[in-house]
Amino acid sequence: MVNMNYEPKNAFFCSQFVVETLKKAGIWLWNRPSGLVTPHCFLLHPELEVVYEGKLSDYPGLENSRSAAAVQRIRDVQYQEQAV
Repeated sequence: MVNMNYEPKNAFFCSQFVVETLKKAGIWLWNRPSGLVTPHCFLLHPELEVVYEGKLSDYPGLENSRSAAAVQRIRDVQYQEQAV
């Protein structure tokens, strides 16, 4: 990593979005700009623990939710695109 803070207007990358969302909820886990927090930082943070690792679409219990239908539609589209 280059260790440069990247904060474009009106856009986030995944870990930056999560950090900003946590900050809005009053949870400050790092004493650095959100643009310098990487996914690996979450894995190494002593206050956090991994509770699930894998595809979101494979998360237990998801099959009984509206989200499961949305995930299946995405899979169908991806399958159709691969078939072309």
